[in-house]
Amino acid sequence: MRAPALLPLLLCPLLSAATPPPAVTVRAYPPEIRMSAGYHGASLAVRGRVPPGCQVAVVLSSPLAGEAWPRRSKHGPFWITTGAVRFEGVPWLYQIRTSEPLAELLPPSRQAALGLGAPGLKATVGVRGTPNRELYIEELIRARSAAGFYDLVGGGASLDPTGEFRALFAFPASAPPGSYELKALALKDGRPAGEAALTIRLRKVGAEAWISDLAARHAWLYGLLSVLVAVLAGLAAGWLFRAPGTRKATG
Repeated sequence: MRAPALLPLLLCPLLSAATPPPAVTVRAYPPEIRMSAGYHGASLAVRGRVPPGCQVAVVLSSPLAGEAWPRRSKHGPFWITTGAVRFEGVPWLYQIRTSEPLAELLPPSRQAALGLGAPGLKATVGVRGTPNRELYIEELIRARSAAGFYDLVGGGASLDPTGEFRALFAFPASAPPGSYELKALALKDGRPAGEAALTIRLRKVGAEAWISDLAARHAWLYGLLSVLVAVLAGLAAGWLFRAPGTRKATG
C-alpha cells in the first residue's frame, strides 16, 4: 500500500541525474554591495561557465532611464540654449568584459543585433528633439566613458578550455543604490549559445540608509532637522569666530 507513495521519492534522484546542468552559469562576489559612510566605490568579481568552444561576453548594466541635455545653437558669436534633447532607454552604467576584444569577437552589425557595446547602445537608445541622433548618442557615450560609467571596448575576461571564465568590474563611487543586472552571454561563431543573469544590489547601510529613508518617508521631518542643524552650525561658527575679547571668561 505504501509503494505508490514512495515511488516519487525513488524517482527523484533519477530525474535529477537526467537533468543536464545549465549551459551557462554566472556568480558574483560579493552578491550584494553595502554602501556605508566610507563607501568610495567597489569591485565585483565574476566567475562562471560557458560551453567549451564558446567565447563569453559579460555585461554589467543599470536599469534604463531617460534624461535631458540642453540643445544649443550658435547665433552670431554666441551659443544659446534653444531647447532640450531627450534620451530614452539609457543605462546609467554599462560595462562589458569579453574573452576577446569586442571588435575582434563580433562585427558592429552583430554587436548592434545583440545589444552589445557602442553599436548596441546606438541601436537601442532613443533620441528626441534633434535630427542629429547619432551625434548626440556619440557625445553621450564619450561623456559617460570619460567619467568611468561606460566601458565598451571589451576584453578583460579570462576563459580556459573547459569554459570557466573570470572577470572583474568596478562600481564608481557615484553609483546610485539600486538593482543592477549582470549577464553572461555565450557566443559560438558570432551567435548566442546560451545566457545567464542575476541581480546585483547596491544598498545603503548605517547612517546613510537612515538619512535616505528619513528623506524619502518623512520629508517634513528631514527638512526640519536640516534647518535645525544649519541653525546650530551657524550659532557654533559665530561663537568660535567671535573676537576673543568679547567671549565671557569661563575660568
